[in-house]
Amino acid sequence: MLVELKQAVEKEKMLGQFDLSTLQVQHQADPHFYIKMKSYMNRLPEKDYDKVESMLNTLLRTRQTKIIRLADASKLTADISQKLSIEEREFYNNLHDNSSKFSKSIIGNKK
Repeated sequence: MLVELKQAVEKEKMLGQFDLSTLQVQHQADPHFYIKMKSYMNRLPEKDYDKVESMLNTLLRTRQTKIIRLADASKLTADISQKLSIEEREFYNNLHDNSSKFSKSIIGNKK
């Protein structure tokens, strides 16, 4: 899992601010990436746990920023959905719904 985490962090850094990489485990898209990562981390000694947690936080912050931008701009597409974990998909949909409600409360519905 450490290799997958390092690869994910590097891919996110290389991509643009509106591009997400696909979270992968053993070279396959995995919507349970964070669940598996947490399970892996729970088996680590504290020293290693702290290092991996720091890397995971970097990945989370980077992806969160991208998801916020994407969710504010459009509904969840199939292309974006396949790149997200289960938790990120829920985050995306909640953000998009709240952003739409906010805009409608200010601008109102189109005639």
